[in-house]
Amino acid sequence: MPELPEVESLVRLLRPHLVNQIIAAYEMPKPLHGGYQIADLMGQRITGLERCAKLIFLRTPGAAAVLHLMLNGQLIYISADGRTRLAGGHPGPDMIAELPCSTTRLIIRFASGSRLYLNDSRNFAHMELIPADSIPDLRKRKRYGPDPLSPDFTADYLQIALSRRSRTTIKEALLDQTVAPGIGNICADESLFLAGIHPARSSADLDDVEIGRLVKGIADTLEAGIRRGGSANEARGSVKETRRAQQQVFKVYARKGLSCLRCGTPIERIVIGGRGTHYCPKCQRRTAPN
Repeated sequence: MPELPEVESLVRLLRPHLVNQIIAAYEMPKPLHGGYQIADLMGQRITGLERCAKLIFLRTPGAAAVLHLMLNGQLIYISADGRTRLAGGHPGPDMIAELPCSTTRLIIRFASGSRLYLNDSRNFAHMELIPADSIPDLRKRKRYGPDPLSPDFTADYLQIALSRRSRTTIKEALLDQTVAPGIGNICADESLFLAGIHPARSSADLDDVEIGRLVKGIADTLEAGIRRGGSANEARGSVKETRRAQQQVFKVYARKGLSCLRCGTPIERIVIGGRGTHYCPKCQRRTAPN
């Protein structure tokens, strides 16, 4: 699933090209959950493109289309002359395929002649239309915590948030969107490695120093992901190509059996909360420090 770095990178990439575009027409070659609502935005000018957690807000003067790419969603923008093509979301060959393709579910055509395609091979992506002034209410309804990129995501905040999840592992707590909205499996593993914290440790066991390291690890992981255009955007082709690119970029994620880049110990993989979890058994010890 595209995580905060992928979504933030995509929003920053598309914003200059979408803002001020006028929505002229749309097509739905295949079903998209909530996609029919785009009809209410015909003739509207896009006034903003924003991210909240893993959601994308496409703003118009009176309403906002809320997009969630879920597991396999992609957004691809193509200029009117076809010379500019911008893509983001889940990496895969359809990002560079001729469009529309077999996974295309929504095509938004702008008055300028440019197009925006939403692809999703598994039909999990969805769209919801809400009044533009109700975006804060949506955030409250989903009970999102402060954005991990915001100044409000502090060690004091995280300590309080983790105290409410004291019966879960720290890995599971980080995947809770009410604690760290936008964090997913990749970012959680990478952040915990940078902080030197074993993913199976109890949230209640972390001391002030560890929580401080974790906040920094989260920030460093997200900023690095955004700098390279999103954690998974290194590959565009097969699963093997994607895994090879991940092993070159990540410190622990998708590196089972490979040497830790810090100490040389083989990276291990376990399952926590149903999610594959990667860590270094030497750099991230299971027992809390004395």
